[in-house]
Formats: sequence, C-alpha cells, structure tokens
Amino acid sequence: MENINLDLLNDFKYISGLQSNPKKDAFAYIVKNVNLDKNTYDTSLYIYKDKKNICLIEKQSFNFHGWLTDKSLLISKNDEKDKNITQFYNLTLGEGESKKIFSIPYPVNSIKKISDTKYILSIEKTLKKDEDFSVVIEQIPFFSNGASYTNYKRNQLFVYDSTTNELKKISEDVNFNVIDFDIDKNSMKVVYLGNIFENKMQLYSNVYEYDLEKNITTTLCCADISFNSCKYLKDSILLFGSDMKKFGINELEKVYYLDRKTHELNIEINEDIDYGNSTGSDARLGHNETVLVNYTDNSFYFVQTVENHTRLSLYSNKNITTILEFMGSIDGYVYIDNTLYTLSFVDGKIAEIYMGTNLEKITSFNDEVFKNRYISKANEVDFISNNAKIKGFVLLPQNYDKNKKYKAILDIHGGPMTVYSPIYYHEMQVLTSLGYIVMYTNPHGSSGRGNLFADIRGKYGSIDYEDLMNFVDAVIEKYSIDTENIGVTGGSYGGFMTNWIVTHTDRFKCAVTQRSISNWISMYGVSDIGYYFSDDQNKTKFNDENFFNVLWNHSPLKYIKSCKTPLLIIHSDCDYRCPIDQGYQMLTALLDMGIDAKMVVFKGENHELSRSGKPKARISRLQNMVDWFNKYLN
Repeated sequence: MENINLDLLNDFKYISGLQSNPKKDAFAYIVKNVNLDKNTYDTSLYIYKDKKNICLIEKQSFNFHGWLTDKSLLISKNDEKDKNITQFYNLTLGEGESKKIFSIPYPVNSIKKISDTKYILSIEKTLKKDEDFSVVIEQIPFFSNGASYTNYKRNQLFVYDSTTNELKKISEDVNFNVIDFDIDKNSMKVVYLGNIFENKMQLYSNVYEYDLEKNITTTLCCADISFNSCKYLKDSILLFGSDMKKFGINELEKVYYLDRKTHELNIEINEDIDYGNSTGSDARLGHNETVLVNYTDNSFYFVQTVENHTRLSLYSNKNITTILEFMGSIDGYVYIDNTLYTLSFVDGKIAEIYMGTNLEKITSFNDEVFKNRYISKANEVDFISNNAKIKGFVLLPQNYDKNKKYKAILDIHGGPMTVYSPIYYHEMQVLTSLGYIVMYTNPHGSSGRGNLFADIRGKYGSIDYEDLMNFVDAVIEKYSIDTENIGVTGGSYGGFMTNWIVTHTDRFKCAVTQRSISNWISMYGVSDIGYYFSDDQNKTKFNDENFFNVLWNHSPLKYIKSCKTPLLIIHSDCDYRCPIDQGYQMLTALLDMGIDAKMVVFKGENHELSRSGKPKARISRLQNMVDWFNKYLN
C-alpha cells in the first residue's frame, strides 16, 4: 500500500454544518475543498433526502445559515465591491439558481429567521473609526486572533424587517457585546447572552430576553457566571456556564435551567461533564452544533468529551442516556425521519456522515483519497504517572519490524484542555509514513477526565512534564525505538511544553515548537487573552506582590541557557493568541547562544494555521517540520 504523503492534505473533503429542515425529513451540510489556484477553500452545499445526497451549490464562496422552510435554504455572500455588505439569498429546492432577497450594510456573524418577514442578526459594529494611518487603543483586549484590532468593536443584535428594509438594534447600550442568542418563534422572543464593557472585557455574562411584539428587553439573570450558550426550551432556557470559582477560567461548565415564567435560575446538571468536542485534528473545517434541543419536552442531546473520544447523550426527565459512543469523534449530528445521522471520525479515517448507531456510512467523499493507502492505526499504551492511569497512543510505520530501531517523535497537544484521540491527524500520519514512530498522550491538564485532572493552574512544566516523560519511557519499553533519535513537537500549550522540555532535558535530539508560549510576562501584556489567562493559569493575581516572579518562574525563557537542542520555531505573524514575540524571544536567545535554531514566519496567518490556514501555508508548515526532523534524526 502507498504511504500517506504530505500533499494529500490538498485532496481532502471537509464536511460540516449538518442541519435538518423543520419537517425533519431532510438535512443540509457543507463540504469544503482546497482551491490551490486561489489558495483558499471552495464551499459546496448538499442535502440528504430520501436516502440520496444531492449537491445544490458546487465549489463557490458563500455561507450557509440554515433552512428558511422545509424546501428552501438561506445563504449569504459578500458583496463583490464592498466586503462590508452582506447579501442574502433564498435557495429553493427544485428551482436551480438562488434568488437575492435582501442585503445588510454590515458584516453579519449569524442570522435566524423568526417570522415570515423578520430576522434576528448578530452584527459586528465599529463604535469609533480609526484613521487609515493609526489605531487608537483604549480597551483590552485590543485585538483578537484571526480578527486584527477589535478596539471599539462589538457584536450586537438587530431585528431586520424585510418588508420595510428596516434594521433595528436590540441591545441598547453601545458598549454591549453579544456572546450568543436563540429565538422562539412561538412567543416571538429572543434570548441573548452578553455584557457591557468600556475599558476591559469581562468574563461574566448576563441573560436577557427581547419581546418583538412588545419591543421590550428584560434582564433575566445577572449572576456571576460565564454563560457561553443559550437555547430555548418550552418551559425553560437552557444555559451552559461556569462561575469559575473553584477551578478558574477552564472550569467545566454546568447546565442551568432558567424558568421562563419565574426567571428562577437553577443548576440542572451538576456532574463533572466535559460538554462539547475537545478532540484534536488537523483534518476538519467548519462549525458543528453539539447541542440539539427537543423544545416541547424540555430535553436535549449533547456531545461530551470522555478521556480520548466523544459520546452522544440525551438528557430527559432528570436522566442522562448514552445514545452513541465509540473510540472516535462525533463532530455533528441530526435526526431526520426518527433516525440519527452523525458526522464522525471512524476507524482512523477522515469524518464522513453515518446513519444510525451501527454507523452505516452514507457519504464517501474521501474514499478515493485514501484508496490503497496505509493509515497507521493507533496502538494503545497504558502507563501510571502521578498516581493516575493514563492512556497514550503510538503510530507505527508500515511494515514495522520489532527487530529494527526506529526514530521517534513525541507530539504534544494544545489547550491544555483538549485531547488527542485515535482519530485521523494528518501531521502524525505524514511523519509515520516517513518511517518515524509517533507517540502522543493526554497528560494532566487535558480534557475529558473532570476538573481535578484538568486543573494544572500553577503546575505548568511540572506534573504535565512528568507525565510526558513517563509516557516516553513507557513507549520505549514497549516498542523498538532508537533513544538517541527522538524528536518532540507541539503547538500552543504543546509549544509551551516543547519550549519547557528543551530547556529542562537533553533527551530529545531536535524539536519543533509551534505557536508557542515562552514568556508569561510578555504573554500577559500582548495576547488577546493574556490579561486573564496568564494569571489564571499560573495561579496568581496581578495585584500579588510576587506576580511577575511567578510568571517568570513558569516561563521557558528563564531557563533558556540550559537549552542545547536544535529548535525550529514556527509562528504566524497574525497570531494574537500566542503572539509572535513569543517565538522571537526564543530565537534571539538561542542564536545569541550559538544554538542551532531557525524561525519560519507565516505571513497573514494566525493561531489556526495548522487547522484552517491557507492551503499553501499549511503544506509549507508541514514541509518545514519534516525537513527539520529529517535533518537531525538519522
């Protein structure tokens, strides 16, 4: 069989956005593919109905916003002359071309139809415009990863009336920022989450409700809780949020029900559940809903992360019932004709759509891509570290021979609250195809095992470092690895750990650090999340006397003089999550010390380079990694 090659990334088809129509006898979904000529991604729109996949729009540039009726869908495109104008189109099944229905003179983040003529829109508004030659900054955060400067920009809610072409703002205060919203067509109401801030964005969010018929906004809840998601049920409003009091900003969310009549807020589910999908992969694009509600009976479906995979469950009548669970990832799902359909990573392959709990595949977008190709299967390695049983995974090259010695690479995930799983990861498969054994695990700090396991505030570089070193030892015991030829890589938190490793041990012959953290002090002042992430993760406060000492003690840069490992630094110049200065500081120190180091800067890319960056940049990133490992591991 042929090995996985690096350029195969350009042939993948990425499915996302499953949405059923109101009648629930059909669902729509998006398929994205690489357009190398334009160095971007094309989008296609499909529906599944009567056991057939039907393409409605093929390889264009647009956004899909859901169903208008059982037989029509809503899409949008940017105006060709003015990108700040969003044009909306109605695509009716059986009528061929879509028809323009209205345009909005602003960038629209999301839109939901609440009646025949009215729509609720989330729009990014700029409160103060800067000069072309300067930016005035008076707020934090002042930029956002992937969005450039965000000073005086707010997401705000509007009602649009298509008969009068009137656009009316719901959130009255100019400094109000909307986080999420939902609509109830039965009562003609809108629930939304958000907060007001002038100089510093707050982490807590309040709950509001707008009555379209009475034109009245009611404050439903002002508790000190960071709510991130809201959905209408018949009798309650479903809320996901955390008060962050015990385990900090990464504390697992609880499920709250807010009574629609009394406005009483109660915790509905108080279990240690990791809601959402935290599994990592560089072979997925697009957004997927992980919570679906049954409006009439006040129940809901949800995806959760469980150690190293996902589980789909139903919450109804105070009980949680598992609907589907397997060693893979459920990225999205819908129910039509009383049958479950999931977008899932199954058997180590890229996500396709499957029917039922027996996972009968109904799409085959990537079958030809992987035909007669060797995909290395994840082998489990269990080990004990810091009094916890932890599972890791090892990918072996094709025709692995236990009598030979193999070069190896440790790959560390970001987060730290994410997880590696056995699902397809192109970066790792490419390295395995080149003859490397690739190992990865989920140390303390990872998702899927509850708050106590995930809480490593103030422990970065200690308990997690020990877990990773113990894991490498366990892999060496089980597999034939050349201990003189092991490399290490990771991105974001994984980049921090790579920096920490090369400044604390010489056991790795070379390293590749990506979108990393090297200096918590500058991270505090430059990152879009720095002013609340740096202190929280290091378990300190800005007003503490030892604040800067604590940040410096946890910074890999403090220990840079101990580094002897050749280091490749990969960073994007528009990464505002882990800003590029983090890479510059490592590079400067290493070159000043005479250590072999190189930095590759990707122009115009951000923190998401490896997952959703421009196709040519993603390929170049992988090629640079391969070249570095091939140079030093021999």
